[in-house]
Amino acid sequence: GHVLQSSATTANHVLQTPAATAAAATTVSVTLGATAVTADDYMDGYLTTNLGTGFGYTYGVASHPADAGGQAFSVPLSSGYSVITAIPATSNSVSLIRNPYRAVIDVPATTITGTLVGVAMRALTSGQWGFIQSRGYATVLGTGTLVLGDQVGNISVAGSVEPTTGVAGEAHVGLVQIVATTTNYSVVFLQLD
Repeated sequence: GHVLQSSATTANHVLQTPAATAAAATTVSVTLGATAVTADDYMDGYLTTNLGTGFGYTYGVASHPADAGGQAFSVPLSSGYSVITAIPATSNSVSLIRNPYRAVIDVPATTITGTLVGVAMRALTSGQWGFIQSRGYATVLGTGTLVLGDQVGNISVAGSVEPTTGVAGEAHVGLVQIVATTTNYSVVFLQLD
């Protein structure tokens, strides 16, 4: 399969300004930048409080309507969640993060733009559900000369793995178990969780 990552975060939904929110509230109003939110885009994702008093918490997000962006967006917290410590109206202090398994994409060539989540067990088209493996043996598209037992990551071809080179920040996907020729599928012991 191909190596997958979460969708990239939306810059206008990161480090935004909330309205003052009391402890025990089950919604948080956030003024977003000028990028729209589709209905349920953040459902099963997270609202994080990033700065100052009342911050350092992560809350689950429930089902929500669409929002045009550039205005206050009322973020409903998931069942069982409520604001732990009052949130002040501090600029650039809260962020919205999608569920990492929502709208996954092949890891782009050379630059990872999200969190590595696993390997697709079959080709997935947009909006389709499927199994994503993150640990254990998997057949994975390989590029370059893979060596039995070596680490792979270092993605330079979208959705594939190749030998790691030891460069700081390089992604680690797993260890090669069975080697196939380049641009074919080798067996890799995945170590993504």
